[in-house]
Amino acid sequence: MVNMTSMIDLHTHSTVSDGSYTPTELVVHSSINGIRHLALTDHDTVDGLDEANIASKEHGISLIPGIELSAQWQNRTLHIVGLSIDPTDPSFQTTISEAKRTRADRARLIGARLEKAGVKYAYRLTRELAGTDLLGRLHFAKMLVEQGYAKDFKQVFKRYMVRGKPGYASAEWIDTEAAIKVIHQAGGVAVMAHPARYSLSMGQLRKALRDFKYFGGDAMEVVSGNSHPQEIASMSRLADDYSLSASVGSDFHGPEKPWVKLGRLQTLPINISTVWTVHDLW
Repeated sequence: MVNMTSMIDLHTHSTVSDGSYTPTELVVHSSINGIRHLALTDHDTVDGLDEANIASKEHGISLIPGIELSAQWQNRTLHIVGLSIDPTDPSFQTTISEAKRTRADRARLIGARLEKAGVKYAYRLTRELAGTDLLGRLHFAKMLVEQGYAKDFKQVFKRYMVRGKPGYASAEWIDTEAAIKVIHQAGGVAVMAHPARYSLSMGQLRKALRDFKYFGGDAMEVVSGNSHPQEIASMSRLADDYSLSASVGSDFHGPEKPWVKLGRLQTLPINISTVWTVHDLW
């Protein structure tokens, strides 16, 4: 039986945010790896969609315009993927502009804290490496590895980028209800990204999903990145419990994370409602 999930990836990133491939390169690599339906979901920006759309037509891929919005829930950050959005919607554009300012302010604060901890020219070097002002934690992680402050990403995040460490900085993102609302206003579908990846107990995750559904959320990622079968079974039950359709997304950023690959997602359980079927994504 063909694994249809391996042909679908609804959560990816490009160099427009913190990915390693340009939108065109991402589409090309997706095509090579057998993906037929691809969503580009850069962090808090849609600037790569036009380029990706042109490339997708050349390579026979169905492109779903998307975004990954950073949102606030009970003083925690959740990521909400918007699928099949109209990126020109005025309210949506306003939200993106505000998110970009928040991200830029956080990046400057991360840079200042790293410099105070002894990482010389942290902000400047990261900006030069990224080639963009829209900096995320992964950009700083790449810089720290390149400059020899850590051997790999795992060590970077453990030493520098998590709460209580020198490179950690929180941000006041849009609240979850407002994020879902603006995605809907743009004609999109709101998906909770990688629910198993948050530092939440099962009880807390259930509360987050309950609120997400109450606020109008549509789906959750049942298969994400390198999900294992036990985790997929657990996420499937939660999707059923909260009447959320199932999405699949690698959260692919690039070869720096070799455990996350395009076109290599695990299969969804049989008889689960999928986001592409329920919401007619293609």
